[in-house]
Amino acid sequence: MPPPRRAARRRSATAAEPPRAVRGSRRLSVRHGEPFKREGRCGDGGDDDDGLPLSDEALLLVFSALSFTTADLVRCAATCRRWRRLVSADAAFICPLATPRSDPCIGSLALGFFHSHMTDGGVAQPRFVPLSAAASRIQPSFAALVDAGASRVVASRNGRLVLDLRRRANTRVTHAVRLGVCNRVTGGGGGVDVLPQLRGKDSPSGPYACTVITAADERGGDRRMMTRYSSYRVLLLYNRRGFTALRCYSSDAGSWGPEAEVTGARIGRTQLAVGPHAAVVHRGVVFWPRLAVALRLDSLLQPAPAVAVSAAKNNADTPPRYTVAGFSPAARQRHSSTTVSAAHRLLGVMPGGGLLRVEADSETIRAYWGGRKDGDADGDGDIVDGGCLLGEALKWRWTKMQALMMVHTVRLRWLCEKSGLVIFTARNNSDPYTHVYTLDVETEEFRRVATAAGGESSLGEMCGYEMDRVTLLALLGR
Repeated sequence: MPPPRRAARRRSATAAEPPRAVRGSRRLSVRHGEPFKREGRCGDGGDDDDGLPLSDEALLLVFSALSFTTADLVRCAATCRRWRRLVSADAAFICPLATPRSDPCIGSLALGFFHSHMTDGGVAQPRFVPLSAAASRIQPSFAALVDAGASRVVASRNGRLVLDLRRRANTRVTHAVRLGVCNRVTGGGGGVDVLPQLRGKDSPSGPYACTVITAADERGGDRRMMTRYSSYRVLLLYNRRGFTALRCYSSDAGSWGPEAEVTGARIGRTQLAVGPHAAVVHRGVVFWPRLAVALRLDSLLQPAPAVAVSAAKNNADTPPRYTVAGFSPAARQRHSSTTVSAAHRLLGVMPGGGLLRVEADSETIRAYWGGRKDGDADGDGDIVDGGCLLGEALKWRWTKMQALMMVHTVRLRWLCEKSGLVIFTARNNSDPYTHVYTLDVETEEFRRVATAAGGESSLGEMCGYEMDRVTLLALLGR
C-alpha cells in the first residue's frame, strides 16, 4: 500500500482537531490549573478575575507601590466593582504609601468655610457656607453642630474639625475648656468625639491656639505619633505666667497629656486673641505662621526630664514639668526688609509635600511654590533657622493684579492646602458690599462664592474646611 500524500495527512489532522469556537470557549487558570468560562467577567455577576487571578492583598500592594496620583486611583476604582471596593475600603492603607510628589491639587476636596454668625441674642455661632452642590448635601450635618453646643470652630485640618463646645457669649475668657473633634463627611450627622474637659489649673486661663495632627502628617515626621488612620492628636497652645505652655490630647490614649513648657519660643497674649490660627505641618514640625511659633513633633514623645522626675520624688506636691522643643522662625524674618506681614501671607503644604506661600498687598496677589527640592530644606538646620517654614526659598509662580480682577481691599482668610484654593474677602468696583472669593493657585481661576451684606465685620472669624484624599476615595464606595 503506497504511503498517503502530505495533503491527505494535513486534512486528517485538521479533522481530528476540535472546532475553533470550542477551543476558545475554555482556558486554564494560572493559579489552580482548572478551566473556567470566559463569560465570568466583572459586571456580569461572575468572577471579577479575568486572565490572571490576583488576591486582594496583591492588588492593594500594586496600588500602593506604584505611587499613583489621586486621579489614577479614581481611574482604578472605575475599572470594576472589585477594584472600586478595594480602593474605597482600603484607602487609608493605599494613600500614605502611594502619595507621589507630583500629585496635583484637587479642587473638589474643598467643601466650604465657616464664619461666625451673630444671633439676635448677641451670641456668635458657626455657620457653614458650601462651595459646591456636593458640599450642600452635608450642610444639615453642620447645622447639627450648633444644636450640639458648638460655639466656634477652633481648628480645621485634613477633614477634621475641632470645636469649642462652650455655650457662652464670651468663649475666650473662662476656666474650663471643652472641645470636640469630628469628621462631618464620614461621620454624617453624628460622630463628635467629646474630649475630656479641662478645668481649674489644667485649663488655659485665657485665649489659646489649637490644631489637630492626623495620620496624613506622618510624612517627614515620627511614625510613632499615629498607630492608624483614625488616630489624631489635638495640640493646645496657650500662655502661663512666665512661659508658653502646651497640652496634647491623644485619641489612642483617650486623655490629655501633662502640661509642657515650650522652650525656645514665646508668644504674646494679644496674638492669641484673634483666631482661629491656621497651622502648617511640614517635615515633623508644626508651625503657626501668625504666631511665629514652631514646635517639633518628635519632642512630644520625649519622657519627663530626669531632673524634674527627681524633684518630684523629693517634693510630691510639685509635679514634674515636661518640655517641648520650640523655636521662632520670625527671628530670620525680622532681618529682612522685603518680607510681607504675616497678616497678609498664607502658608500651606501642597499634596506633593512642598510648601506653598500666597501673599497680598494693596495692588497684587502673588503665589510661590517649588524651588529648592520642592520647598524642602537641606537638613534640619534650615528648618530650625526658619527659612524653609517662612517659604523664603520658594519659586515665584504668578502675580494677579487686583485692578484687572476688579477687586480691592483684599484680605487673605484661609488656604485650603490639599485643594489649592485661597479664600479671601474683597470689595469690587460695582457695589459697596464685601464679597468672599476663592482663587485656584494652579489654574489662577477665581470666583465669587458669597456676599456679606453687613460688611466684612459681619463675617467674623473664618475657617476653611476640606476633605483629605482618604475621605475622597472612601466616598467612591457609596
